[in-house]
Amino acid sequence: MSTNQQKENSKSNNEEEVDLGSLFVIIGKGFSKFFNFIGAIFKGIFHSIILIDFASYLKVRSDYFGFNL
Repeated sequence: MSTNQQKENSKSNNEEEVDLGSLFVIIGKGFSKFFNFIGAIFKGIFHSIILIDFASYLKVRSDYFGFNL
């Protein structure tokens, strides 16, 4: 094997390692974005439930004290 072939082999091996590393980073970011998306959906649902509950609480309190909302 000549030194040129060894350099090419080591260069291609280094490139594969960098590509694998960046691939795992991309996959990790994809999982993070996916779970953040799911979390945002749940957060929105629970936020809406709390707002509806609070609005109904205010409605009951306003009826009790004679305020109009």
